[in-house]
Amino acid sequence: MVRRTKKPKVCARCKGKKGPKYESRKYCGNCYPQVQQEQKTKAHRKSVAKRYSMPEGAYDQILETQGGVCAICLRATGATKKLSVDHDHKCCKETPTCGKCVRGLLCSVCNRLLGHGRDDPRFFIRAAHYLRFPPATKVLKEKKVRTKEQVGYRDKEGNKQCISCMLWLPETDFKRHSTTSDGLHGTCTRCIALNRYGLDRADYALLEAMQDGKCGSCGSTETLVVDHNHNTGQVRGILCQNCNLALGQLHDDPSVARSLADYAENPPARGLL
Repeated sequence: MVRRTKKPKVCARCKGKKGPKYESRKYCGNCYPQVQQEQKTKAHRKSVAKRYSMPEGAYDQILETQGGVCAICLRATGATKKLSVDHDHKCCKETPTCGKCVRGLLCSVCNRLLGHGRDDPRFFIRAAHYLRFPPATKVLKEKKVRTKEQVGYRDKEGNKQCISCMLWLPETDFKRHSTTSDGLHGTCTRCIALNRYGLDRADYALLEAMQDGKCGSCGSTETLVVDHNHNTGQVRGILCQNCNLALGQLHDDPSVARSLADYAENPPARGLL
């Protein structure tokens, strides 16, 4: 009688031998966790595509576009918890969504933070400026009476501290002053210019962020100045120096500006010369 030896069962994935623990299973000990993870990922992608009306493979394409991380914190990778699909709730308040309002992939913390801010960009601009210019610093800063020797104090880089914004700036940012011991004004030139309009550096940074750091008229980024209404004194925005001068030449009259635009587009001499 010939005894038949059992053939060792092989893994359906890697075709390798399976250990005793995995004989009854389709995959070996190395492949089984990988297959489980792939199945979970596939089920997640299918659920997301159905919930947000996204085409197949769109989730992975967005994730690749974001560099494989959360679009805001740039830390979460979705390795422990899948990144959430963020969409505009003004478009679709309930799921399934239309698919056109999907904005990107966020971790759960950033997604909740975005919801807390009511999707308002101004909320996050204020938060950024709060971190840069904490309001408590001006209240809680230690007020010291400076002696004549301390007025001209400099840090290791030779910078002078502005008494208005409390920033350490190079000496070139201060105007000359004949009555101070170090020969320089205590307030930097930027703060002096902003104080004329009742602004500080935080207000200016907010205006600059709202205009993407560009002139509100031509979009230039060079030599930006604060523009205000000369009749009411109200600040209107930020313009480049050329546009600010041009607006002054037009006496802040919108009708004259429109007439000038019509003249440039349709010069009266076009049909004669």
